[in-house]
Amino acid sequence: MVRKNGRRRGVQRFRCLACGKQFQSKRRDKLTPKIWSDYVFGKQSFRELQVKYGESIPTLKKRFETIKFNQPILKPKQVVLGVDTVFYGHEFGVTVFRGLMSKKNLLWYFSETENLDLVITGINELIKQGLTILMIVCDGKNLHLSSYFPDIPIQMCQFHQVAIIKRYLTSNPKLLASQQLKQLAELTPKINETRFSFILNEREVKIIDQYRKENF
Repeated sequence: MVRKNGRRRGVQRFRCLACGKQFQSKRRDKLTPKIWSDYVFGKQSFRELQVKYGESIPTLKKRFETIKFNQPILKPKQVVLGVDTVFYGHEFGVTVFRGLMSKKNLLWYFSETENLDLVITGINELIKQGLTILMIVCDGKNLHLSSYFPDIPIQMCQFHQVAIIKRYLTSNPKLLASQQLKQLAELTPKINETRFSFILNEREVKIIDQYRKENF
């Protein structure tokens, strides 16, 4: 006769009452993929999953740790590398290393916080696998990667640049000067540096004068 004896990493364990031996079920765990789907695609939080499935948050996290994702097999090549951490709520994130020219994810790690050590580990792993990194594109928090990889150019992601500017101007600015500056910022991913610098220098004085008229 056997009796249930708790779970380990989301897998049901049993204990034989006669001999005391412990073992676990060899049945395929069908619940973990369902919970994962609700979390990622259903955008449910750990607290919502806790109520829905009746399991504690630590148990749910242990379930996710058992999920195996096949990392792609990489061949030596040149890449422009994009690095960013995407969060699902405040409890879970994925640090993704993406080839911006091939538009394919090359490597990823799960993390609860933005972790510089994890980013450095990932870049070193890609180099170890034979990739030649021509440039790293990242958010502002990782710009100091240049201290660890001095031979690789580092550029701040243009999406993040525009997002920071909009944070101060808002997405729907009221002042004419702010509207003009927002329009200029949105040109960032559409034109090269030389053209952007020319337009900025040409409009800078006009925008400043307009701002003074509206505020003084």
